[in-house]
Amino acid sequence: MALLRTGGTVAGHPFNNEFAQTIELRWGQITRVNVVEDTEKMATILGHLIECGVEEASAPQITDRPDPRDLDNHLPNPR
Repeated sequence: MALLRTGGTVAGHPFNNEFAQTIELRWGQITRVNVVEDTEKMATILGHLIECGVEEASAPQITDRPDPRDLDNHLPNPR
């Protein structure tokens, strides 16, 4: 586990956040990354980036779970 603090300026706004990160390894390969951070601070700074036209700031969250909106596409077709 790593406890980290970040700070700087993003899109002209000060940004400081603290987060914890765990990385799971199996046979020397990263199999899972878990990050716990202040999501309200992250949402605020992403909003500033979206206002500046940074397209990636509005991208869907990266997750290892399927998007529930895509589940219908993965179900077998009933016959």
